[in-house]
Amino acid sequence: MSENAPKKTTAADWVNRIIILIIAVFALIAGLPMVFSGAASILFALTEPALPGLTEIFAFIIGVGLTAFAGMIAWKMFFGASGKKAG
Repeated sequence: MSENAPKKTTAADWVNRIIILIIAVFALIAGLPMVFSGAASILFALTEPALPGLTEIFAFIIGVGLTAFAGMIAWKMFFGASGKKAG
């Protein structure tokens, strides 16, 4: 078998991909509402003569982090680390 031959994808590989994608979906389910609600709270606080609270800022930052985490996981599952089509 040559070193450049593509690796055959097994059923265990697909099960691992599905499990990791489920984790990414849960991160998106938790992250996107936090991004939207945090951004809305920050924008509404800036329209009034008040500064946004720490809770809104932390919710927005955590939501962006969870969403980015889920996006990176999904990207690596579908395209691999090099950006080429995986599996």
